[in-house]
Amino acid sequence: MTCAIIHTDASVKKSKMRGGGTIRSVEGDRTHSFHVPKLAADNTLTHSVQLAEACAIEEGLRRAISEGYTKFCVFSDAKHVVKPLMKYVKITGSIIPKRYIPKSLVKLVRQYNVKLFWIPREFNKEADTLSRKFIAV
Repeated sequence: MTCAIIHTDASVKKSKMRGGGTIRSVEGDRTHSFHVPKLAADNTLTHSVQLAEACAIEEGLRRAISEGYTKFCVFSDAKHVVKPLMKYVKITGSIIPKRYIPKSLVKLVRQYNVKLFWIPREFNKEADTLSRKFIAV
């Protein structure tokens, strides 16, 4: 199967955290949209929106893997998730630099052919709209 193009975003509102996005083939066909099941916002976790973003990336990868994709280009407007994750994946070690990046996500990115890209928010409107829609649910 071809490369999956995954766009993700997350929203936090009061005690709700939601993430979601879209998965497309390289040809541009929209495979589907997805959302992360309910996440409990932790008021003690400073980076709760970053955690939601990381969970959205992981969910998008897992869904694309289940559809048979083996290569992935992930686009997110969450610079505080994408940049540390990109840096960490390039080095070896057991310490994850940011506590809001789940070890399971790092494992997926290392195991599969994943390219991560930070994009400005204005180029991520569809994923942003989906995450806001899911937070209202």
